[in-house]
Amino acid sequence: MSIYHMNISIIGRSKGKSAVAAAAYRSAQSLREDETGIQYDFSRKHFVAHSEILLPPQAPARFSDRTILWNSVQEAEKNKNAQLSREFEMAFPNEISFEDAKEIARRFCIEQLVGRGMCADMNIHWKPGNHHVHILTTLRSIKEDGTWAPKAKKVYDLNEAGERIYQKTDKDGRKVYKSHKEDYNDWNNKENVEIWRKAWADICNEYLDESTRIDHRSYARQGIDIEPTIHEGFAARKLEEGQNPIESERLSINREIKERNAVRKLITGAASPIRIEIDRKIEKIKEALEIYEQRYSAARKLDETDRGIPKFGFGSDPTAGTGYPIAGKLAAKAESTDRFIERTEHEIARTEEDIDATGNFITDMLGRIRDYIRRKWDALMEKIRNRQYDYDEVENAIQRHESNIEELKDDEQGQGPIMM
Repeated sequence: MSIYHMNISIIGRSKGKSAVAAAAYRSAQSLREDETGIQYDFSRKHFVAHSEILLPPQAPARFSDRTILWNSVQEAEKNKNAQLSREFEMAFPNEISFEDAKEIARRFCIEQLVGRGMCADMNIHWKPGNHHVHILTTLRSIKEDGTWAPKAKKVYDLNEAGERIYQKTDKDGRKVYKSHKEDYNDWNNKENVEIWRKAWADICNEYLDESTRIDHRSYARQGIDIEPTIHEGFAARKLEEGQNPIESERLSINREIKERNAVRKLITGAASPIRIEIDRKIEKIKEALEIYEQRYSAARKLDETDRGIPKFGFGSDPTAGTGYPIAGKLAAKAESTDRFIERTEHEIARTEEDIDATGNFITDMLGRIRDYIRRKWDALMEKIRNRQYDYDEVENAIQRHESNIEELKDDEQGQGPIMM
C-alpha cells in the first residue's frame, strides 16, 4: 500500500498571508499584487511541472489570468482578517506517472471543486521522491453575471405558518423581522473534508494496481491487522495465570507477532508520514522566507525614494504641495511584514522542535529494532542450543539402546535358545 497524504488549509490575512504571493510561489511565476504594489517574482524556480487554472462556466474569462484572478479575490475581501483562499496539497503515489498525475489532479478539480462553483489554480510540483500538487481555490461563489457573491446571506426566520417573525419597528418606521446569516455556499462544511479525502484516494486508485492502492482512512479506521495472531485458547492463558505460572508457547508466539507489528508500524506507519510532514514544513518555511525577502525589498525601495517618507511611517509628498499621509498601505504593509517575520521565526522554532523530536523518534525506533533483533537472535541461539541438547540426548539414548541390544545378543548366545 502506498502512502496517502492530503493537507487542507486556509490562506488568510489574519496570518499575514497573501493569495497573490501564494499563487506566485506555487506557480513559479512573477505576479504583481495591486493591494500593496509588490511584485512577487518566483520565476527562477524550476520545480513546477504543470500549471493551469480551471473555471466554472459563470466565471469571467479574464480569470484565466492568474494575476487578475487573485487580485480580484483580494479586492473583494475588505476585512483585515478575511479568508482569501483554500489550499489543497496532495501527494501522488510514486507509482503514478506524470501524465496520469495531470489527469488525476484535473479530474479532482473538475469533479470536486470546479463542479461546485470554485475557481481552481492547480500546480503540480514534480520533485524527486516528492511528487505532489497544490490547488488554490476561491472561497466566494460567482453569480451568473460574473460578479462575486457574498460569503453569507440573510435568511428570514419563519413561523409555523411560513410567515416572517416580526421583531420591532426601527426609528425610520420600517418593520424588522427575525433573521439569521447562512453561508452562501456549503464549501465550509466539515463533512466536505472526508468527501474530498476519499475522492482523492478513489481517483488515484483507478490508476494503481491492487497492491499499491491508497486509503484515506487511518490504520485504526481500516481495521488493519498486519500480521494475524494465532488462537490462544483458554488453556494457554490459564497456564500463565495463578501462583505458579508457566509460559505458554501460544502466548509467546502472539507476543512476538505483536512486537513485529509494532516495529513494522513504527517504520511504515509513522516514519514516512513524519518525513512527508517535515518536507512540507521545510517547504512552507522556504516559501515564507522568500516572500518575506520580496516584501522587505519592496518596502525598502519605497522607503529609499526621495519623497520625504520616513521608514514605515508618515510623510509628505513634495510634488503634491501639501502634507500627504502615506500611513495607509505602507503602514499596513510594514505591520503585516513585522507580523510575517514574527510568525516565520515561530515556524522555524517549531520546525526545529519537530526535527529534534523526529531525531529522538528515529533513535528510539532504531533502539527498539536493535532490541527486537537481539531478542530474536538470543531466542534463536537458545533454540539451537536446546536442539543440540536434544540431539545429544537422542545420540546417548541410541547408544544405550544399541549397547542393550548387544548385551541381549551376548546373553542369548551364552545361554542358548530360550524354551517357552
